[in-house]
Amino acid sequence: LTPRQAIRAVLSGMNAALRRHPDLEAGLIIISMRQHGPHIAKIIARQALAEAQHLHERSGVVGFDLAGAERGNPPRLFRDAYDIARRGGLGLTVHAGEDEGPERVWEAIDTLGADRIGHGCSAAADRVLLRRLARDRILVECCLTSNYQTGTVRRGAAHPLFTFLEHGVPVAVCTDNTTVSGTDQTRENRLLLERL
Repeated sequence: LTPRQAIRAVLSGMNAALRRHPDLEAGLIIISMRQHGPHIAKIIARQALAEAQHLHERSGVVGFDLAGAERGNPPRLFRDAYDIARRGGLGLTVHAGEDEGPERVWEAIDTLGADRIGHGCSAAADRVLLRRLARDRILVECCLTSNYQTGTVRRGAAHPLFTFLEHGVPVAVCTDNTTVSGTDQTRENRLLLERL
């Protein structure tokens, strides 16, 4: 499938579900993978805009994200793709601070304009960054199972989610990749409740 066909296929399924369950709300965040490079990210951003929810009378694309290996692929390389997504009115997420330090989270915020951070674990070690995330209401997607499995958070250690909460940083409990991590939203919520 082309990127546009893939996006439309997912949206078709989402909109079919919304017709059957009108009380649901849904939107799609499109993720570009770092290893595909900045040029492909720009193409993906343009395709995401073509299906932007605010341009249609149906559920559509609400955000743009960047994921994949952080090392060797700093956020700044993807500035053009984020400029496209921002001008198109999409929410901006960047997976940062999972495999590298808080400087990548700073770069995601200051260079790309992210209003949502995927993982962000290393941000918990930077008090100034914690204040910035809280002040600007930049949400951090916390994926407990995934972070323990990848070693981003050492087994037995408290997850950075608790530091985020203590500092007033908005968080969302997420699953990351349900197939790879062997989890789902119910399991993640249960794990969090056990640790609270």
